[in-house]
Amino acid sequence: MEYKKLLAAGLAALMIAGCGSTSDGEGDASAKEDAPVEEAKAEETKPKEKPGVGETVTVDGAAITINSAETVDQVDDMVNTAANLEEGKKYVVIDMTIANDSDEELKISSMVSFELKNGDGRKQDYKFPVGTDGQMDGDIAPGDKLSGQLVYMADADGELDL
Repeated sequence: MEYKKLLAAGLAALMIAGCGSTSDGEGDASAKEDAPVEEAKAEETKPKEKPGVGETVTVDGAAITINSAETVDQVDDMVNTAANLEEGKKYVVIDMTIANDSDEELKISSMVSFELKNGDGRKQDYKFPVGTDGQMDGDIAPGDKLSGQLVYMADADGELDL
């Protein structure tokens, strides 16, 4: 149960990192001058309190909701099994929905857009979500949404942040 609160708590940091833009290298001098403005903008979009499961946070036009988060000993019968679970670890299954309320298409990758970290800041192991209810991968057109699941092999005890 504690994992649900902790996973939702890290949602804001995830989306700020996952929805950032990249530079093509042109105009490096102006990019350096604009950097403080971009940092201030990111701080403004960061929620002051950490959201819980079922709450929606909007960051840069992406309305993100963690529908559920649970820890299990087995996700499927092929890959993410109890026999493959490392000592001191559990599988964490996060079900989420991202609605695109912006005017631009969003590109979501379960492996690139998200990461789960323990309280010491160590990344937890992403696992391909075999046998789950959809994967969090794809393009989200303006006005559309994407729902799916993320699976990690994570520390059984302690805090986790998405």
